[in-house]
Amino acid sequence: MNYEISFALISVAALLCVTSTTFDGQSYLMNPGAWRFRVFIFTSVVSILTSFLLLMAHASTIHRMMPIDWLLLDIGISGVLTFLYLVTTAMIGAVYHEYSNKLRVWLDRNILLAGMGYET
Repeated sequence: MNYEISFALISVAALLCVTSTTFDGQSYLMNPGAWRFRVFIFTSVVSILTSFLLLMAHASTIHRMMPIDWLLLDIGISGVLTFLYLVTTAMIGAVYHEYSNKLRVWLDRNILLAGMGYET
């Protein structure tokens, strides 16, 4: 259950990093690879909602009433979310690689964002 809390906190931190990103004074939605950032935001929101849903299921007695192997469910959901984070942070790294010469300002939080998915 502790990993769900840390997963949710890392997802919130990553979401804050990506939504506060600017390129040359413009929003992240104005850059050429904006769809990759949108995919990352979708992954972060799904991760936050899933983590809180699993936390609520563990906090209540729902996990005892249903004949589901909750450990296997936790492992499966965490594996899928981790894979999605790896893919989306690689996509953000590709934005940095492709447009680093065109985008003059690449803040440290963008690099932190690209590395944050690899830590989950």
